[in-house]
Amino acid sequence: MSKTENSSKLIAECAFNLFRKQGFTATTVADICNAAGITKTTFYYHYKSKQELLQTGLLRPVLADSITLQHIFAAESCWKQLWLLTDNAIKNYLSVGPEIVREILQMNLIKNIGTFDIPGEEFFQITEPLVLRAQASGEIRNHSKPASLIFQCWKIQTGCILLWCIKGSDFDLRREFLRALEVAYDVSPEYRFELED
Repeated sequence: MSKTENSSKLIAECAFNLFRKQGFTATTVADICNAAGITKTTFYYHYKSKQELLQTGLLRPVLADSITLQHIFAAESCWKQLWLLTDNAIKNYLSVGPEIVREILQMNLIKNIGTFDIPGEEFFQITEPLVLRAQASGEIRNHSKPASLIFQCWKIQTGCILLWCIKGSDFDLRREFLRALEVAYDVSPEYRFELED
């Protein structure tokens, strides 16, 4: 990782910690600079604003790294693998918390900055074969085209994230989304499972 990437990551981590402690609105660029031990010039070299940092620096990519992917593909069924891929993305939202995701939602409502756009081709290259295998094995009983199913489930995920931002801790994002996917994919009962806490 280059020095620039390290600095950018450090700024994002310090900002994230401050946003979690103080809230997004109450945290200033000066607070972030003090926490990261940098100047405002350095901050503005990496990010145009606190908002840009929020939209680009805190929500990690949806796709898992290679080690996480190995763990996911070791799961016993295609349905479980699909869920673990999705759960990896959900955990990214949970790691930043509903207040910060709410801020990102508001930014997207003012102008779509792409945070909730469906992932690109690489995501489909991983998930479409899983859906096909799960359909062939009877794990998933919805035989719609895989790309269409994945796209519809992405929209369900966005709706669940919105409800989580509205309801906060009264809404169990992972469990609710798992149940919604089970219905959308029509997962055969013997492949359904309960989440561990």
